[in-house]
Amino acid sequence: MRNACANNQFSAAGGASKKQMLINSRHPLLQSGLALLGMVGCCVFLHSWKDTAHWVYDIPAGLAAFGFIAQTLLEVNETKLDWYWGSRLLLVVGMAVVCTGREYFGWNISGHLSCILAVALVQAADPRLGTTERLLYWIPLPIVLGLRWWLLDHGQHWQTYNAAAFGILSAIPVVILARLSASNWACESKKNGATE
Repeated sequence: MRNACANNQFSAAGGASKKQMLINSRHPLLQSGLALLGMVGCCVFLHSWKDTAHWVYDIPAGLAAFGFIAQTLLEVNETKLDWYWGSRLLLVVGMAVVCTGREYFGWNISGHLSCILAVALVQAADPRLGTTERLLYWIPLPIVLGLRWWLLDHGQHWQTYNAAAFGILSAIPVVILARLSASNWACESKKNGATE
């Protein structure tokens, strides 16, 4: 029964309620607007206009990170807080801590790479997202990684290594909870479809 529920495709679950199919009620225009607003604020704060490399670096990373933050906050607002959503909120807090530590306390870590790697891994594991949307979150990764490795690290790659460690380790619990929750979402979706 559990496997049968897990194999249920979210896109085909016509009878699912809004709470089980949050992907349809998460206000994509509002999410995009908040992502854009966050990215602009980040670019202004970081003075991204100082050179072309920072424009190329900050814009895609900002859109991905703030898109994830907006999605998390909008969906948490419309569902019951559980372990999965709690782990996403903790990841957002962790991302904020890393970026604050990097900016104000000189931590030897890349805030950009930390955030977008964690976000890309978490979004790739979300079974409710379509393939295109999952892939969009991976676009900033080669850009940021390439610029860091060949331009910004100056031959000292510990910021990149530390960021990769944070991104992977912080994403693992969220990814695991997403996969565990997938079967519950599918079973709930199936039950709702059967009762309507």
